[in-house]
Amino acid sequence: MVESTSPLHRRLERREFTRQLALKSGKKPEIDRKLFDNVPIMPTVLRKDGFDVMIYTQDHFPAHVHVWKAGKQIIIDLGSDQEAPSVRENVSMSKANGRRALRIVEENQSLLLDGWRQIHG
Repeated sequence: MVESTSPLHRRLERREFTRQLALKSGKKPEIDRKLFDNVPIMPTVLRKDGFDVMIYTQDHFPAHVHVWKAGKQIIIDLGSDQEAPSVRENVSMSKANGRRALRIVEENQSLLLDGWRQIHG
């Protein structure tokens, strides 16, 4: 197992240790809300044929979606009203599933662009 040394990972480990101590002592653990300040929320805006299409809330422009299937991911730019969606990065998805994901995004481009605008303005 690879150990992460990111600040968030260390903070989560520290909080879990504190929570375990509190549970052993019988005290009710408190939730540290700051833990979640930099954690992106990834709402699934579309599910089709086993694909989950997500728009991360703390993401960047240009408008794009993260499409997942069976733990594999592809990132697809949404384009615009005049421009078709295109693959930005195939992180780990097979070529066949990547083509299927792109087709799903193309078929739902206006819905996904509306979702992006609702989340990111």
